[in-house]
Amino acid sequence: MNRTILTAQLHELGCTCTAAEDGVEALNTLQHNALPDVILMDCHMPNMDGWEATRRIRRLAQDAHATTHTRLASQLPVVALTAATLPEERERCRAAGMNFFLSKPVKLPELRNRLAHLRVEDQDVSFRG
Repeated sequence: MNRTILTAQLHELGCTCTAAEDGVEALNTLQHNALPDVILMDCHMPNMDGWEATRRIRRLAQDAHATTHTRLASQLPVVALTAATLPEERERCRAAGMNFFLSKPVKLPELRNRLAHLRVEDQDVSFRG
């Protein structure tokens, strides 16, 4: 996924964003930084893919040492980003705990509509991948 283009689209919509290279960095960022309003999760990333990263995000609240911060992180909406549009791919995203789905390449109107649906305007968006 072209982070540069997606970052530019988010800025055009008035959002700030934080990018992570992979799922490992995404988890670390969520656990140690201010929480975004939504996570845009690329499904195909190196080291830890978006499905596994999302499963681990959802399990953060179950950790014996969970804090208020990690419990809140586990409840954030996750929007899957993937080039595959097959029903099986969408089901795989849902099974991992992703709430919504956007096909790559992401078009600005689709991104605007999804963020508006989530009521994310002039907000912080965390982009993984």
